Amino acid sequence: MAAYLSINKIGKKINNKNLLADLSFGVQKGELLFILGKSNSGKTTLFEIIMGFTNKDRGQIFVDGMDYDIRKEEILPKIGYVPQIDIFDNNLNVYENLFFHGELMGLNTLKLKDQILHWAERLNFKQSLYNSISIISSSTLKKIALSRALIHNPDILLLDDITSSLDYFDKNLIFEIIQEIRSNKSILFITQDFNNSDIYSYRKILIN
Repeated sequence: MAAYLSINKIGKKINNKNLLADLSFGVQKGELLFILGKSNSGKTTLFEIIMGFTNKDRGQIFVDGMDYDIRKEEILPKIGYVPQIDIFDNNLNVYENLFFHGELMGLNTLKLKDQILHWAERLNFKQSLYNSISIISSSTLKKIALSRALIHNPDILLLDDITSSLDYFDKNLIFEIIQEIRSNKSILFITQDFNNSDIYSYRKILIN
């Protein structure tokens, strides 16, 4: 089966240091790929390149056969992203942050409301929906960030160290949800936790 997401000889240099050097791999639909590596090895930079936040120096990215450099605007709505550092609008409450993102992704109002309630219930933060972002705990913010990434039902899910700040129960919940949704998604998961990569993934790559 052809890879849904293909990374082909991606290279990126920052401050004369090669963070990514001819990195190549593919991820099929239904696959969970763990990306391991020491700090500052380029793992987050790879996700930033896929999201269009950082330009690559060389190489190609293909999504469902589409060349990223040519069809970026078509590709980006197919991606859900949870960054390592959570970014929200502190002037909006939790519900408003999720609603605004869903509107940007093109969801109609009824579908969007249903998705917000679904993920708030599934990720156990329904009681915080109308609270200010500023009073939400870091672990709950991480679950809210995941729900934001999933609201538009993306084909590709990028998770950057999402479980490092979570307790045992929330970690289990996250991986339970990943197992539920992975059949029709390509999921890339940055982690430092080799145990989780052994338990939940058939594949992992190491970036040095």
